[in-house]
Amino acid sequence: MNSLILTSTAIGVTLCAVIVFLVRRDHLQIRRALFWLLIAAGALLFGLFPQLSDWLAQRTGVAYPPMLVAVAALAIFAVKLLLVDMSNTRMEHDLRRLNQRLALYEAMLESTGRSVTDSAVERS
Repeated sequence: MNSLILTSTAIGVTLCAVIVFLVRRDHLQIRRALFWLLIAAGALLFGLFPQLSDWLAQRTGVAYPPMLVAVAALAIFAVKLLLVDMSNTRMEHDLRRLNQRLALYEAMLESTGRSVTDSAVERS
């Protein structure tokens, strides 16, 4: 049981450290880091207090407490995956719209006999 506590606690602390490192290096936005910090805090909490999963399983009527944690983790990651897909879809839509606007702008410049580089030189 002590190895489980140590392993879960080590995972939580390591995940927290990695997230803070990524935020400081500007590889991860604060908004997205909050989700991962909550996951790390949950791992740390269940690592330090393993009886918490037993208590939650008893309250919810789950017969095998480790399954409660596993199913909850799968559900959380499924929601996170759905949110990431929604974000990617929104970015692809915005990129498609931006490409269309750029194509219209280039077509407009070509119809006036100017090129995109000529227009950029005039602005500077």
